[in-house]
Amino acid sequence: MKEKWVLKAKEVCKTINSSNSGGRKKLTKSGRNQELREVEIILTHITTDLRVSGNIKKGNYSRKELMLLSNELEEKLFIELENKVAKYYKISGK
Repeated sequence: MKEKWVLKAKEVCKTINSSNSGGRKKLTKSGRNQELREVEIILTHITTDLRVSGNIKKGNYSRKELMLLSNELEEKLFIELENKVAKYYKISGK
């Protein structure tokens, strides 16, 4: 039986663009709570240069929340990229 093809993480380059807004001037806890954070994640297959991207919309997130949302988005994007690469190489079963 043939082994199922999977995209290897080492074949993927991850780019993260993030921004904070809110005009915080003081480094206070209440000032950090008013920041709006936004994140874009781009995954690129190094060999084919195929890319997928996704955003976490601008919002007021704690660090923990932002990490969880980033991880969920990255997992979703990896699956999407894996499917794109499989289609590019015409690999069946994906």
